[in-house]
Amino acid sequence: MKNLKDFILEQDLKKASTPEHIAKKHNISIDTINTQLEMGIKVEKEHTKSKELARKIALQHLDEFPDYYTRLKKAEA
Repeated sequence: MKNLKDFILEQDLKKASTPEHIAKKHNISIDTINTQLEMGIKVEKEHTKSKELARKIALQHLDEFPDYYTRLKKAEA
């Protein structure tokens, strides 16, 4: 059974953008977004066993900052 926090998170994540929408929104190539998305899924899988949930979380981050995972990698270095 899911707790309330997980339920709310999943409902919010249903609104996640697509890679194509994010690329168009930020006027960058889909290849750039896909590269960031691959990085993001790996990072977010540290917090969930669900690849789909990790993908949705990554897409939300990329919707705000299309280079989110490059920034994160630099900040961690």
